Amino acid sequence: MAELTSTQAAAIERTDRGLALSAGAGCGKTRVLAERFLAQLASRPGRSLAELVAMTFTEKAARELRDRVRKTCRARMIAETDEQEMMFWRDVGRGLEAAPIGTIHSFCSRLLRRHALRCGIDPEFEVLDVAVAPTLRKRSVDHFLGRRLADRDDDLHTLAVAWGLDATREAIEYVIEKRAIDDPERTAGRSPDEILAIWKGFRDETIAPRLTASLNQTLADCRDRLIAGDCRQEKIKLKIEQLFDRIEEFAGATKPEESIDALNRLRSSLSLSGTRAEYWASQSAYDDVKSAFAETKKAIDDFLQLFQHDKMMTDRSIDRSLRLARLARGAIAEHDRSKRSESRIDFDDLLIKTRDLLRDYPDIRDECSRMIRFILVDEFQDTDPVQAEILEALRAGDRIVDGLFFVGDVKQSIYRFRGAKPELFGRFSSRMPKDSRLALTENFRASAGLIDFTNTVFADHFSAPEHRLVPGLGRIEEDRDPRVEFLWPIPDPTTDREGGDAGVDSDDSDSDSNSDVGSKLSADELRVIEAKRLARRIAVLLDEGLPIRDPKTATIRPANGGDIAILFRAMTNTAVYEQALTEEGLDYHIVGGAAFFARDEVRDLINVLAAIDDPLDEVSLTGALRSPFFGISDEGLFWLAEGSDAGLVEGFERVNELNNSDKMMSRSDRRRVNRARSLLARWRGLKDRVRPSELVAFVLDESGYEAALLAEFLGERKRANARKLIRLARSFDDVPGVALGDFVAKLRDDVRTGPREEEAATTEEEGESIRIMSIHQSKGLEFPIVVVADLSRPIAPRTGKISVHATLGIVARPDPPPGAGIGDQPEVGESLGIIVHKYDDQYEDKLESLRLFYVATTRARDYLILSSAGEPDRRASGSPALSLLSKRFDLRTGEPLVRVDGDWKPPLVRVVGELPPPLSRSRKAPRPSRLELARTITRRIGSETDRFALESAAIRAGRKRKKSGR
Repeated sequence: MAELTSTQAAAIERTDRGLALSAGAGCGKTRVLAERFLAQLASRPGRSLAELVAMTFTEKAARELRDRVRKTCRARMIAETDEQEMMFWRDVGRGLEAAPIGTIHSFCSRLLRRHALRCGIDPEFEVLDVAVAPTLRKRSVDHFLGRRLADRDDDLHTLAVAWGLDATREAIEYVIEKRAIDDPERTAGRSPDEILAIWKGFRDETIAPRLTASLNQTLADCRDRLIAGDCRQEKIKLKIEQLFDRIEEFAGATKPEESIDALNRLRSSLSLSGTRAEYWASQSAYDDVKSAFAETKKAIDDFLQLFQHDKMMTDRSIDRSLRLARLARGAIAEHDRSKRSESRIDFDDLLIKTRDLLRDYPDIRDECSRMIRFILVDEFQDTDPVQAEILEALRAGDRIVDGLFFVGDVKQSIYRFRGAKPELFGRFSSRMPKDSRLALTENFRASAGLIDFTNTVFADHFSAPEHRLVPGLGRIEEDRDPRVEFLWPIPDPTTDREGGDAGVDSDDSDSDSNSDVGSKLSADELRVIEAKRLARRIAVLLDEGLPIRDPKTATIRPANGGDIAILFRAMTNTAVYEQALTEEGLDYHIVGGAAFFARDEVRDLINVLAAIDDPLDEVSLTGALRSPFFGISDEGLFWLAEGSDAGLVEGFERVNELNNSDKMMSRSDRRRVNRARSLLARWRGLKDRVRPSELVAFVLDESGYEAALLAEFLGERKRANARKLIRLARSFDDVPGVALGDFVAKLRDDVRTGPREEEAATTEEEGESIRIMSIHQSKGLEFPIVVVADLSRPIAPRTGKISVHATLGIVARPDPPPGAGIGDQPEVGESLGIIVHKYDDQYEDKLESLRLFYVATTRARDYLILSSAGEPDRRASGSPALSLLSKRFDLRTGEPLVRVDGDWKPPLVRVVGELPPPLSRSRKAPRPSRLELARTITRRIGSETDRFALESAAIRAGRKRKKSGR
């Protein structure tokens, strides 16, 4: 086992005190946690395992920590010569399964069971599965709204008229889902004046200083660019001097109204009318000044909007927020009663009820403080305020200093959507003595070149000494070959426009953001270009045998596909990258993100289940009939719809009454329709007599669908995805009152909202296939080669009606009054609450986007590729990652633009701008004929395989081959 660094040793050996440990990426913090756990146990003879609590962020992390502690115990027991010590380590190892090592949710569950009666819950409560909890919440909200509608509730009536009943229901569900961030009880208990005061206070104390600092930086940058532009036109030089005066005027303003007046005058000076590029130092200098003026106007407009809210819309927003809070409060009470009657609680209940228990019962808090002598907390940067309150209660007062060991890295806090507050790490750390705050900075994961690159990129953003990484022992390579690659293909619109959509769902959030990139190519077209060139580049690197250090043997060998991970901030558009990899003959698999519910095989099965549940669901029936489940042609569907005035559903049921000479349905389509009618009738007869998981299994077993999947590219994985739905359905099997329709509704919500659901694992995925995954899924992992793709994706603005904020409370977007903006009626502005929340959200989104970029780049061990599309110096807008890179590096040459203080080596970066030459056809995966596909299925599944599934497989494979031109 490698020796400990001095900081690691200090963090482990100082068992007489608590510690705040800042642990950089790849710095061995898991080993420190395990060793500290055992050192704390051994520091006091006779200490019970129950006195030490270790809290992790995930169950997986808990298992890894427990396994590492167990292995260390075994090693110490074997190495020990003293029999008493040997027996001690043996007993520790045996007791680990019962030791309190787990997530904070598991800790809360144990505590609540012990004091269930105080909480008014059943000690034998069941924790709701995360897949089932939304279904039961929706059911409770529906019951609540039904009663309120019958009672003619004014709050519900007002919101339903303004938003619609469905939107109101969704808003209530959203508030309930986010109640750990802010309890609606707090908003509901405030007066309109109190809410307005809170919104104004947050604007003046938090948002205004941020915007002022940002605006000052923009103005300083604008001034520098004007000076560098060296204008030689006297009239414009006078305008520039006037502009400088107005910048100083704004800097000297002491009151908001003075600042607003100064900014209005300043904005009017931001004009280059009457000048041409020939009067400036160069064309690029002239263009740079124009760009600076546009950026400055945008910054001024943002600042002015903050103080120009619409009073009427603000009043309406407060009214809607209060009404929604009162409804959500009642719906939560209804949901709590429902869960209590079934002896169930959800994951939010675990935290909230534990917090309330420790807050409201001092005797229980004191008892816990006496029983738990020491707490170790991992991933503290992902702690939310409720979790922080629990830890505060357990380690009240000075016990924080001597009874808490917590590890975290604010640079890797990427769970804001779960309420994580990275600033909590700093708040808790500040309560520790200076000598109890340590930092692990020696990185044992990445090559020195990658570490230099990371330090250069984030030197200003994470400037504290504890954020700088240094190479750990054994990770300093002798060569100085580039370890980082910028893949900046420059598209030509005359040759690269082909395949603009490539069968990809358009992402409206950023479809226009790159309109000036690549000569007016759309965002989707740019992604297709990027994906093709990225796939080609990966293929070239694999063909050339890029050397990497084997993760298991530490020897140098050529890379294979299994060494590569392609990471995305959002998994919305991965289909184009999958297609590009397939065209290059590169095998891949998707590890995480929303991709599971985007798979054809998953959506096919959802359509079939929906058609079983609701025979009148024409859309789902159409999808099911044209899928490989039944293989009916588009022509056949047309004649079914034409065969009856009532539409496709009736035509499907009366197919045998259709006049074939008039309706032209083929014999094979008629045969398939009859088979579909028979199977759907049988499954509909079963749906109320078997559990959801059993029905899904029946559908897969009896349809022959799996045989059709096996005939396709990556067939084993697709079959595993279909089978995974059986496991998902098991969550609904034993929940009273939940039927197939509830499972279908949950699946449809998942398709719409895109939850983080992994694709099913197969043994193939441990081989040499490329991983495609979200950055969130990659956290805690490492790979020899990391590709960060779609880097130019901007942050998508949130446009929902409702937000829940820890300080602002519930903020509802108001509906404009009738007739606003029509005829003589004036346009309305925006609510103060919406404006303030928008700016706070944008600020926090940008910070988290950069932390996501940090997490992505620090997953690499040997080689890092940063990939985007478009001309390098024109595409940073909207993407915080690219904007940061453009400030730190010349994106065309890879040369650093800055120098980092200290022992620093400028990182070497390779810039790849040209499309690599096509590979030989020998790399392409061979494509079997339709007959070979059918024979393969027969061999794998058996000679009795349903012939309709075989035909569907052949038809589907033939269509795909025709579409790709092969």
